[in-house]
Amino acid sequence: MQIKKLKVHGSISMLLFFACIGIADYALFNYSKILGLIYLMIVIVGFSFIALTYCTKCPIRERCNHLILGFVSKLREYNYNSYTNLDIISTLFAVLVIAFPQYWMFESFYLFLIFWILMLIAGVEIFFVVCSKCGNKKCALCRVDCEKYD
Repeated sequence: MQIKKLKVHGSISMLLFFACIGIADYALFNYSKILGLIYLMIVIVGFSFIALTYCTKCPIRERCNHLILGFVSKLREYNYNSYTNLDIISTLFAVLVIAFPQYWMFESFYLFLIFWILMLIAGVEIFFVVCSKCGNKKCALCRVDCEKYD
């Protein structure tokens, strides 16, 4: 039952996160179609890169609570190595996805506000619910006794 509950939280957090991406892309497309397309490419490349580098080293990716990242990571074989600096840097794509559209988002206060409310809720879901019970002891966000997941 606990795993299903985490999958619900993982799904909600990813839906909220991608809703934020949709809001940001809407703001960017309204400003410039080229800028909107560039942002979509950053999102696709960035999250593919995260899933195919960072997530391939997760020992419990078969039960990934972030569903989509676990699914994409299965396109590559499991990597038994520890996380490298490149893997950790790859997660900065998520920061780029959040930071890049802020200038254009701020031009529409309501889009900016909705974006940050949803992002805050997604962040709380991820950090306090999903990551706090994940069990990937290789990950810096792991905050549970992870011995059984070696």
